[in-house]
Amino acid sequence: MDPAKLSCANGQLQREIIEGGRMENSLLGEERYREFVDSLPQIVCETDDKGNITFANRYAFEAFGYTREDFDRGLNVFQMLIPEDLDRAAKNIQRVLEGENLGGIEYTARRKDGSTFPVIIHVNPIIRENKRVGLRGIIIDITERKRMEEALKRAEREKALILDSIAEDVIYQDKDHRIIWTNRTAGKSISLTAEQLVGHFCYEVWQKRSEPCVDCPVVKALETGKPEEGEMTTPDGRVWFIRGYPVKDEKGNLIGVVEITLEITERRRAEEALRESEGKYRSLIETSPDPITLTDLDGKILMVNRQGLKTLGYETEEEIIGKSGFEFIAPEDRRRAETEIMQQLLETGSAHNIEYKIIKRDGTVFPAETNMSLIFDAHGKPIAIIGVSRDITERKRAEEALRESEAKYSALVENSKDGIIIIQDGVLKFINTASIDLVGYKPEEIKGAYFLDFIAPDFREIVLKRYNDRLEGREVPSIYEIEILSKEGKRLPVEINAARINFEGRPADLVFIRNIAERKRLEKKLREYAERLEEMVEERTRELRESEEKLRAILASSPDAIAVTDLNGNVIECNQAA
Repeated sequence: MDPAKLSCANGQLQREIIEGGRMENSLLGEERYREFVDSLPQIVCETDDKGNITFANRYAFEAFGYTREDFDRGLNVFQMLIPEDLDRAAKNIQRVLEGENLGGIEYTARRKDGSTFPVIIHVNPIIRENKRVGLRGIIIDITERKRMEEALKRAEREKALILDSIAEDVIYQDKDHRIIWTNRTAGKSISLTAEQLVGHFCYEVWQKRSEPCVDCPVVKALETGKPEEGEMTTPDGRVWFIRGYPVKDEKGNLIGVVEITLEITERRRAEEALRESEGKYRSLIETSPDPITLTDLDGKILMVNRQGLKTLGYETEEEIIGKSGFEFIAPEDRRRAETEIMQQLLETGSAHNIEYKIIKRDGTVFPAETNMSLIFDAHGKPIAIIGVSRDITERKRAEEALRESEAKYSALVENSKDGIIIIQDGVLKFINTASIDLVGYKPEEIKGAYFLDFIAPDFREIVLKRYNDRLEGREVPSIYEIEILSKEGKRLPVEINAARINFEGRPADLVFIRNIAERKRLEKKLREYAERLEEMVEERTRELRESEEKLRAILASSPDAIAVTDLNGNVIECNQAA
């Protein structure tokens, strides 16, 4: 039925009930009246003075589940109510019969099957020959209204619970900055209750001023009609991060502003401590003998140390910051660096012993070896890449020299800072001076020995497998890190670079050994720096992100439509209800 017609019909019916006119004297006539009442989606009934039902419309039977046969056998209004309401209903019936107008009264109705539902009952006496002989009433099912009321109450409770549980001060002000509503956190920040803040001006409460603050983001938000944010310091020395969000009505008129404030005094102190810590780690990076760079995930250079500038031929950091790190890689290696190496880095979090040629500022090229690791934010998302490079020109020259002629370049091998050995048939056939110095044995003690005896036990399996695979022509990593044992049994971290060669007419393994103890120490320091940096970033960002998520949850859970628009009325953001 059309809502307008239904409202009109209900109004007419209730007027007749209030007037107490006899149905048979209705302007519609008894038959038309009953047809009209039967068409209503509301329960209409009449009783005698004992509560026995003498008339009920069709919807009454549908709502309560009774049949015409039940009606013919006799039904009483008290059958339609739960036991807890019977005494109250009897008293109210008596009051109505005595002439008192009670209006609509809420009860819990009971169907034939025992199920219940909430109702409002409007009743008036039936008067015949100046005697009140019964009751005429309309029963309205308010189940949906109760659900809506409960949902609204629940939403209000949830909204208050969420707002009161977040770390920020949330304050709703009118256009004059008078506080209309605030959460508990705002009150606690100045040792007052939320109720005590209502009606006061925000600038009086926090800034102890008699007029709004000039640089306040909340003031700016009201002036611009757009969200504003900034930092302010209160007279007690506390630092606050403040965001102001204009509130507009459905016509786009500015009616107030929501202020969300977070005290960041401790964060500012932490940031100062972080700057001091960064200074220490920066000093460590600057003293590294190897170039160290920090880039974003696209390869854009964010930082480079002094050795990196020197290696590339630059004087100041400003000359190189912002450039793509790929620009310094030789064209023949650039595609591999952009695809394969970056893919490996993003998949595993690190890439070790990557070799490619580097172009200096003057155009000269040199081979480099780089170890790279991802830096992650507080949520585990990669945000940057740190790389430590080394000019391996000398090593490359040594490798080439050995391939051409072992005898010709034996002096170079013996003078190499890296250990160089040749393994054939599982035993040491050649050991240079650096290798001997590294492990502390005499030449006669080590030459001819089984090479696995000098490998730390937990690395022997992988070393042996790669040694055999390499000699059999299978493709295996040539460069990797292991630990070897000195004569005293001390474990030494080394980097080995192995390649298959022909030695005295038969296959052998040529191995370069580099002591990386210092590099490991530096890498450990760098990891500590990265971890510390991640902790500070997490501390710095977690509160802001959580507050934003909670605010969005508030907006999403509100039963009211909420929208934020610009001054032209364009919707910038809105919740689901909107």
